[in-house]
Amino acid sequence: MKQKRIILIVVSLLGLWLMVSFRSYSACEFANSNIQFVKEQTEEALQAPDLKLSKYYAYRALNSIYKSKKSFSECGCKDAIININLASENLKEATKAHTVEDLQVFLQIAMQNTLSGINALRTYGVDKNSKYGDEYLTMNTHELGLPTSVLSAEEGQLVSMQRIEEHLTKFENSVIRIVENVDCEKARPFIERMQNQTIGKLANPSLTEKKQYYHNRVFEITDRALKQLVDCH
Repeated sequence: MKQKRIILIVVSLLGLWLMVSFRSYSACEFANSNIQFVKEQTEEALQAPDLKLSKYYAYRALNSIYKSKKSFSECGCKDAIININLASENLKEATKAHTVEDLQVFLQIAMQNTLSGINALRTYGVDKNSKYGDEYLTMNTHELGLPTSVLSAEEGQLVSMQRIEEHLTKFENSVIRIVENVDCEKARPFIERMQNQTIGKLANPSLTEKKQYYHNRVFEITDRALKQLVDCH
């Protein structure tokens, strides 16, 4: 009977933990969705052609923050809460501005607050939940692809190489974010897979000069990243 009671207690505690974890993860997802909307509306406000329209988008961003306060609180990411509150204050000031110049200043600060909040949520999610870590890796993978047209002969050599360098810079920044924000045990095999795929592509004797250059640079970037993760066990 005593053993049965212990089992029931353990099962109950496990169920409670799962409920809390799921609620927290869902809240973080909702908070992330809302802060992305805040970012989009702030960008629209910054690009608006006049004061009235700019304030309209600022109000939309502000309204989204108000609606998502509960989600941020339940998610529990303190850095994101601090930054979204700062964004809220600066958006309020933007809506009170009498000139486009003043409004732009507050919008720029609000945008920086919002971007810091997005980064805080991302890092918090990676640390808190391995599933979020998987999504973070997947998200960064989308940044790694290079359009086929860039590697083809359809574009001029100079333009094509410029675009290749731009994509390589994005790729390197993505790898750096993975190294800095994802657990070593997850980051290392992920980067190793990318490097192995690159090695396989480099083995293709029919690669064009641009493709060889691109894949060699990808290999160099992943190799540097793996050296940073050398102590990973």
